[in-house]
Amino acid sequence: MEKIKEKEEAEEEAEKEAASIEIEDTREENPEEDTLEENSIREELNSYLAEMEPSRGTSPSMWWKDNSKRFPLLSQVAMDFLHIPATSTPSERVFSTAGNTVTQKRNCLKPKN
Repeated sequence: MEKIKEKEEAEEEAEKEAASIEIEDTREENPEEDTLEENSIREELNSYLAEMEPSRGTSPSMWWKDNSKRFPLLSQVAMDFLHIPATSTPSERVFSTAGNTVTQKRNCLKPKN
């Protein structure tokens, strides 16, 4: 049983190493692409930082949607964060159910327990 487990672990390790080697190989084959991508990210970020701030009443979601063609990479990141629901409903649900854990209704323990 242990030998099978060790063999499976060794196979998994070999697969991980092969995958990391493949990733490294593709990076080594295309160093120009990495540099171009890094440059485009820097250019987009610098362009965004040079932009005037939108007015106070502007909706951030709408601004990023309207400017997604000018800032495609940054707009994707912004939308990932802006679309997180701003609600505490899940946490309120946990607290409301936890409040019912020990109540007069649920107090069933006998002294001997």
